[in-house]
Amino acid sequence: MTNVEPNDRRSDAPKPDSSTIAAVQAQLELILAHKLFSETTRMKRFLKYIVDETLAGRSRRLKGYSIGLEVFDRPDSFDPQLDTIVRVQAGQLRRRLDRYYAGNGKEDAVRIMVPKGHYIPLFEIRGSAGDTAGLTVSGESRTGDIVRMRAAALQKPVGPQIVVTDLESIGGSADDIAFARGLTAEIMNALTHFRYLSVVYSGDSRAVDTARPHNPEPEFGFVLKGSVRRVDNVVRVTARLIDVQTGAHVFSRRYDRDYTLDSLLELHEDISSYIAAAVGAPYGVVNRVTRARAASKAMTLANYEAILNFYAFVRCGNPDNYEAIFNQLSAVTRRHPEYSAGWAALSLLDSFQASQNPQVTDRAAVFARALNHAKKAVEIDSHDSLAFLALFSVQFHLGDIEGYEIAAASALKLNPNDDHLLGFYGVTLACLGETEAALDFMTKALEHNLNPPDWYKFPLFIQMLRAGAYADLVSTVSERLDRDFVWGQALIKSALGRLEDTDALNQLLKDSPELTAQSTPVLTQMLPHWNIESAVRDNLIGGWVKADQLI
Repeated sequence: MTNVEPNDRRSDAPKPDSSTIAAVQAQLELILAHKLFSETTRMKRFLKYIVDETLAGRSRRLKGYSIGLEVFDRPDSFDPQLDTIVRVQAGQLRRRLDRYYAGNGKEDAVRIMVPKGHYIPLFEIRGSAGDTAGLTVSGESRTGDIVRMRAAALQKPVGPQIVVTDLESIGGSADDIAFARGLTAEIMNALTHFRYLSVVYSGDSRAVDTARPHNPEPEFGFVLKGSVRRVDNVVRVTARLIDVQTGAHVFSRRYDRDYTLDSLLELHEDISSYIAAAVGAPYGVVNRVTRARAASKAMTLANYEAILNFYAFVRCGNPDNYEAIFNQLSAVTRRHPEYSAGWAALSLLDSFQASQNPQVTDRAAVFARALNHAKKAVEIDSHDSLAFLALFSVQFHLGDIEGYEIAAASALKLNPNDDHLLGFYGVTLACLGETEAALDFMTKALEHNLNPPDWYKFPLFIQMLRAGAYADLVSTVSERLDRDFVWGQALIKSALGRLEDTDALNQLLKDSPELTAQSTPVLTQMLPHWNIESAVRDNLIGGWVKADQLI
């Protein structure tokens, strides 16, 4: 018995081709025979169930509820929000797969992965010798891909440079030193996913300290250093970021985690993810410090400044700034046509404008331009997570859900630490009715950003609307959400209409005069671009109509 959740409007995904099915099934048998899985019946059943359902083209049905019934024998009354067995077991499954592929399976031709926030597995089939995965097959187009890939790889990052030094092992034991070196490597790897940064490994931090007095104009902008101390079964990691120009410690954070041999890979991934996101993400420390400096001095890094202005726009969403930033980014792409981040930012800017500005008249044209720019960004650099973020964003708004899911998986694989990517993906999942996963990604985005944009919390707002918690919705949104986000104000208007609060509605219209009765038809026309499940959509529109009647 497989339960199909009632609000899932999408059809099942197509089956993979026969050769892929055969390869994945053979790989599944290898994994299930390994001691990591052979000794646990429930974990074997979990992995086999989600792989078999995906190969059969039924991946859309892999929700917490159906897995609870089919794998963990929960009753029909099972509530995955209250009973977290599926989520907990999924975490253990991911860790076992990581351990398998770090050991016996490291040379396997097929990799089975279960991305965080999902129960749908991904299958990565390695290329032949020379590894041409991701490149097209025909000679001429493949040559073009290789040229573009090499050009992108040789392109000098346009943003600031971070020098990463070895984490110091306070204890000094062989195990602690190995842990510190491994964590340093993971931090380096995580930071390099932010492709506007130049990340350099230095080794001994004392070499950097010695070089500073003799180099008043250092090539690097920041130094990341830290330490690892382990006492019994607790490991403490301290990370510090130093602004080389001023010598100021602009970031300092301490992470305490339980330490076991079985959890080493998870510890490395967890801690490096938080450090990289806090330091290098679009709203992280490096960009905040650099932006503040650019405001006080003339900055010549036009490309980097354009990207920062773009992120400032999507954070605050003031439509009055759209044209200036669009022109700035357009100038960047004219000067540097192989700059993938510039094309991706242009695409995201248009997607934002077409999906959130009621005054746009020809949305189809703006979305078409956004799609072209996103495809160009991916073509230039197929390893740029921002390019795939742009692609899955416009595909989502255009209703290409299959394409959106493929591009989103690529973006998350390339950069699982970008809180902007995590936050927007959570919003899209909430619109599609995938509440559990949406809240998971919202939580992760909020954990990675100490000062997040308020729209990161849209999954929570949509959940409140779905549950009819109108008073909670009004108090939460009105206190937090920036007035420039029309959908935030639209949520409040709908909730106030349901509450029949005329005084609050009049105050809302005074603060946001664009939300007149005439705005309801425009907002209703915009809603299809958000693919919101029917029950929530009807609830939202009904609240607007009620509000218009009251005022």
